[in-house]
Amino acid sequence: IIEYSFLQQPYHLVNGQPMTGVLAQPSIHFRHRRRAQTVWVDGAIRLRGFPDEALLPAGRDTSYAHEIAWFEPVDNRPFDLE
Repeated sequence: IIEYSFLQQPYHLVNGQPMTGVLAQPSIHFRHRRRAQTVWVDGAIRLRGFPDEALLPAGRDTSYAHEIAWFEPVDNRPFDLE
């Protein structure tokens, strides 16, 4: 199980484009009643909920059983600085 204080996007970037065929290992722990507190570069603090089970990728590993995942939407948009 990987858990640390950095938010990682779900897809690694290659030449600036997300590799959507392979999900990275999730790193966000939803330890507060299935919610995670996030602090963003602009100083915003938000409480995000565990993703809907239907949105979790097929072939889930033990990370999801320990409530380590990404919040919705499960793509790189929340991590984009634009």
